[in-house]
Amino acid sequence: MPRRLSEIKLMLRTIFEGLKPSFNFKRPLIEKIACEDEVDREILQVLFESGSAGLLPKDLAVKLERFKVTRHQISHRLVRMNKRLLRKLGECVAEQRGWHWALTSFALDAYGDTDLDHGYSESMSVGEGV
Repeated sequence: MPRRLSEIKLMLRTIFEGLKPSFNFKRPLIEKIACEDEVDREILQVLFESGSAGLLPKDLAVKLERFKVTRHQISHRLVRMNKRLLRKLGECVAEQRGWHWALTSFALDAYGDTDLDHGYSESMSVGEGV
């Protein structure tokens, strides 16, 4: 029985890897997998707003001072989010660029698609009334 289960898991991983390029991961799914609490979600939001240059952990800590997190805690949280997402989807949510942390292209696509989808649905509802 355990051997059969491992064969099934291997088959599912193989299928998932083959189909992954055709999947369109959205922000809520990534946050559900990677984030444990509101602080994690806020860290990702601030990184998204910072763009491709990213931010230093101390600058993130300043922007998130209401949560009372230190730069070390922010780096630790980002590493944990990467581990959770890597384990489930095989992708990372953030990467270090020198001393800065920035969202990966995978995460930027998911966050960007969400914003575009909202803009598209708003333009459709405005256009329907005209």
